[in-house]
Amino acid sequence: MNAEKPAMAKSAPTSTRNLLKGAFKRSWEKPAPPKKLLADRVSVLLKSPVGRDFTLKTASGVLFSIHSVMLIGGPKMLEEYVFPGGATQAHPPTEVDLPSHHHPILIDRLVTFLYTSEYQFDPKGREAQELKRGNFDLYTATHVPADNPPSAAVTALVGIRRNMYSLLMFALAEELAYPALQTSAYDALVGSLLLRRHLPIDTLKELVEATFAPPGDPARICKDDAGVLQNMVVASVIAYEAKNWNEQSRKDWTESIQAPGYAPFWTAYNTALAENEDLLKEAQIAKETAARRAKAAADREAAMQLMGHGDSNGSPPPRKNRGIKKTRKKSAVRERKEKRDKARDANAGGSDADMDMEI
Repeated sequence: MNAEKPAMAKSAPTSTRNLLKGAFKRSWEKPAPPKKLLADRVSVLLKSPVGRDFTLKTASGVLFSIHSVMLIGGPKMLEEYVFPGGATQAHPPTEVDLPSHHHPILIDRLVTFLYTSEYQFDPKGREAQELKRGNFDLYTATHVPADNPPSAAVTALVGIRRNMYSLLMFALAEELAYPALQTSAYDALVGSLLLRRHLPIDTLKELVEATFAPPGDPARICKDDAGVLQNMVVASVIAYEAKNWNEQSRKDWTESIQAPGYAPFWTAYNTALAENEDLLKEAQIAKETAARRAKAAADREAAMQLMGHGDSNGSPPPRKNRGIKKTRKKSAVRERKEKRDKARDANAGGSDADMDMEI
């Protein structure tokens, strides 16, 4: 009896076997690229308590201790606070008190961005559209008050939606003079606002208020000196209107923002329509062409079904049509058989009559 061969152990990346697999174009473990090595080191640094010499103190009492060196080349306001003029102080500050609107959930993602150059609305990868109590997690905090339940200051943004959270991160980046974080927050808005097929009208209205309200108005979230967020909101509304909304949706949207305070949005909206008339005509033509093609395909499908030839893609007809055709075929065979039987009986009857006459 042949003994079973032991299972092959996984080859180490530097083993001869693994390298030969690579040479023979088999499945192999490639050497870690430099970026992966850097990411691994950053991950270790983010998790290590060693060497953390500077603390971000939120008004709610949640603390974030970090390595002050991570501020270099990052948020200019904090860098200048710790390293004024780019110089190391003999006795550098070890903490900073953040204003009350710098909520812990924002600072948590800020710290992640300091180390990894990215942040996520929900770091566990869930496609959440809101931060609820079930996913309202602080991943980089080094101290959270032991209040149970947590204080309102700690959970101030529970229930916030993804788009509004990105606006708050953009505003935080503006305040801290952190262009890289601004770019990341803007990119997040592109994915969750501009490239989506649909957003509820109340969400869009909230975004219009957050970006077009006058500076100093409580509804206004970001300074947006360059107007990039206003452009984003206007482009998103026009895109939804052109691609996805029906007449009722357009009517509901228009009626929801008729107050005088929305005048700046309508000015920007009408300007954008005029400046991009060519794109909108192309989009309308494409939409109408797609609708005509869809209708033609549906008409062909209906015609093929009616004729019993299957659909327009060459698929066989539905089973019920094949059953009807099969039944008709069986009926024709039966009729021919009955005719032959009658003929045979007639011939047989004639022969008997002849025999009787002969007798």
